[in-house]
Amino acid sequence: LANNLLNCFVVPPKIASFDFGDTPASFADTVSVSCIVSSGDFPIDFKWYINNKPISEVAGISTAKMGKRNSVMNIDSVNGKHAGNYTCQASNSAMTVNYTAVLIVNGI
Repeated sequence: LANNLLNCFVVPPKIASFDFGDTPASFADTVSVSCIVSSGDFPIDFKWYINNKPISEVAGISTAKMGKRNSVMNIDSVNGKHAGNYTCQASNSAMTVNYTAVLIVNGI
């Protein structure tokens, strides 16, 4: 019961919007986006997904937590398998929230 009462006062994470820019990526481009939690109580856990699959299942994509409120997703050399919906998931003891952006790749 005590944990449930404490969670009532925990501020859930809020993800600031992000996108991949106005133009599609081309093969061999480098692409990077930041998932920034603009508000929410710590600790915050980040997970990334591509087309609803864990990002670790796709080669060539890396993620890194940068401080307490930021996670960066990076693709060193874009190819066709990298096209799709990228979801950043941020969670704390109050709630799990998602934000999704679409990466369009030229030539596919």
